[in-house]
Amino acid sequence: MQKVTYKRVLPRDLFNESKLLKVLGYLSLWIEDRRPFMDGISYVHSTVFDEHFVCGQDQSDGSFFCKNITFFVALDTELKIKVIQEIGDRFSAFAQIGDGEEVRIFAESYYIAPSQEFIDLVASYRADSENQASPA
Repeated sequence: MQKVTYKRVLPRDLFNESKLLKVLGYLSLWIEDRRPFMDGISYVHSTVFDEHFVCGQDQSDGSFFCKNITFFVALDTELKIKVIQEIGDRFSAFAQIGDGEEVRIFAESYYIAPSQEFIDLVASYRADSENQASPA
């Protein structure tokens, strides 16, 4: 994999970071509104180093992520959230559990709605963790 040597510049990266925060806002609202497809997902906003939202950029692919907000599936497994820059759609946000496949978070439609791939990802992990917890 080629390492991207990338400098953050305005206004492009300001828009990318704001897009990331908007995505995190939607995910947080879906959790707080107890949407069924978000069952088992939680988040933690760490204020150890800073109370603000700290955006970071992965130098290997140029994607953006939030350093001090972490989403979890089944309380202990991180649900990685990132935004890819310079993709033409409104959000270009992706989720990943462990080393699994990255899936789009939002459906490509006029309305803000989760993609079926995102719903399936969360549901499959939830089902796997329930099966491991129950005795055979």
